[in-house]
Amino acid sequence: MCEIRRIGSLFFHFQDQLKHTTPSSETIELKDMLSRTHFQAMATAVQKATTSEDSSRMKAGLKISLYYSLLKPAKFVRIKHLINENDTT
Repeated sequence: MCEIRRIGSLFFHFQDQLKHTTPSSETIELKDMLSRTHFQAMATAVQKATTSEDSSRMKAGLKISLYYSLLKPAKFVRIKHLINENDTT
């Protein structure tokens, strides 16, 4: 339950980052977080989600927690692409 909350919070930061670069007619979905084309927006979203608002201190524990929370969905997406023979390597 806690992992889903963390991913949801990260998604809101990710959405804010993509709203500046994506046309307003295009909808942003959760699967876009794991796309290679949105890597820079994802990195910035993680940075904003793990930085304290009152100061510029990084929350290292939260960053590690987000890493492990995103690792599971990333593995499933990778397996899905390998099964569909949709890999680029």
